[in-house]
Amino acid sequence: HIVAAVAILFSQGSHLSCPGFCKRDARRNCGLVAPLLQLCMLILSGWLHSLHEDFLGGGLINKDANGSLWILHSIGLWFLIWTSGSFYFMLVTNVTHNQERNWMASPFDVRDWGAWQMATATDISIPCGLRGVPLCGMMLIFLHEQTLHHLCPAIDHSRLPCIRPIVQRTAKEFGLTLHPPRNYFSIYIGMLAALAGISVSNVWASTCSSQKQRAPSSLA
Repeated sequence: HIVAAVAILFSQGSHLSCPGFCKRDARRNCGLVAPLLQLCMLILSGWLHSLHEDFLGGGLINKDANGSLWILHSIGLWFLIWTSGSFYFMLVTNVTHNQERNWMASPFDVRDWGAWQMATATDISIPCGLRGVPLCGMMLIFLHEQTLHHLCPAIDHSRLPCIRPIVQRTAKEFGLTLHPPRNYFSIYIGMLAALAGISVSNVWASTCSSQKQRAPSSLA
């Protein structure tokens, strides 16, 4: 598994060989190499492990069974790694782009590229003043600064919280708003509401208006 991880690390280095904009397809295809390479290395490690057991005294009777069993274990481990990793990744990225405010943005009203990024992305807050701590950022795959991730993709994600005040001031100069981060629970509920077609803002407005209507009657 260590060999597989090292192989993936070297395969990701192939992105550096595609610096030009004209090679975006090549960069995208480079990402397909990592899972296939990991699968091959895991199957190889399972096969070598079965040979090691046979060499230590497993005998030739169960050789094929042991080899097939370890290869199946390797495939199962590969499937578990990528399934859980993809699910965790989507738990972070889906909530940051599926808020009501993100869906209400119209390309006909927002012509500027930077303004469009700020309108279609939502940031996740990290409590207790730990936003700039790399360990806390790793919990959210460093994608909690989703707006800055889109505006400045070349900057290391662990440094994005440092430039947030600068981007906020620059946006204000051009009459734009860099919305503050929101806690994960609230934006997860917002995502479910957006997917269900429920307007959270309308529900909140109707709730406030009903409370205002009840106030005079209660005083009377």
